[in-house]
This record gives sequence, C-alpha cells and structure tokens, in this order.
Amino acid sequence: MTDSEELQLDMYFREDARAIFSMLFLVPKTLRFIARVWFAVFYQMGGNFLDKQMRNQYAAHMLMQLEINRELSAPFDEAPPGHLDTQVAKVIGTDEYMKFFRKCETYYRLKKSTQGETQTEELRIQPAEFLYSSPPINTGVVAYGACFSKDTQ
Repeated sequence: MTDSEELQLDMYFREDARAIFSMLFLVPKTLRFIARVWFAVFYQMGGNFLDKQMRNQYAAHMLMQLEINRELSAPFDEAPPGHLDTQVAKVIGTDEYMKFFRKCETYYRLKKSTQGETQTEELRIQPAEFLYSSPPINTGVVAYGACFSKDTQ
C-alpha cells in the first residue's frame, strides 16, 4: 500500500488513542490497567499495512465500548495475545459483534439527532469530541479540564 494510506491509518489510530485516554479518566482503575496492557500490544504493532489495520480495528472497538457502555467486554476482558492477527468479529463471534455494532449505530444516530434539535448552543462537550476536533499535537502537553454533574447525557 502507499505511504499516504499508512500515514492515514496512523493518524486514525492516534485520534482513537487520544479519545480512549481521555475517557479512561471516567472509568475504574481496573479498566485503565486493562487498556494499558492492550495498548502495549497496539504500540508494538504497526510494522506493515495489515498490522496497522488490525490495530486500528481493535482500538476503534475499544473506543466504542468505552463510549457506549463505559466498560470493556470481549475481547478486552482477557489478556491480549502477543500479536493481533484475528479480526475482532471472529474473536468475539459474528453475532455478538453485529449486535454491538447495531447498538453503536443506534447510539450514534440518536446522539446525532438530539444534537441537531437543540435550540441553544451546548456548552458541554464529550472528551472524545473535544479531541477529535483538535489538531494533532506533535510536541508539548495537553491539559483538559472536566466538570462532572449528575446529568449523564
């Protein structure tokens, strides 16, 4: 594959990783530890185009689980293999994967439709949305502040 396609895969992975890291502050320490172990495998991968695709597939699945369920389930409920060479759908089962995918689709459609109907400007922003709207950071430090309320939109 071309270098631009590989660079694009790296960019998508960085975006997903930033969103995952921002959401890990909202989950228990055990989930943070699990994510750290999986990210060690993610960072070791990326030597070729297929590895990058597989890494991105798992990272995107982790992000969707955290955003929708605020927890991690299969395949992240077990220790990661040394190298990811099986697609997520095959690891957790096609039926389970499709069921989760439909849940994601419903969640994002509902989220998008409710955001479009608001009459006043929304002052709250989800960490993933904040990071997706920010340009990639090459050097420096990012500070992100969050306010929490009982209203879990």
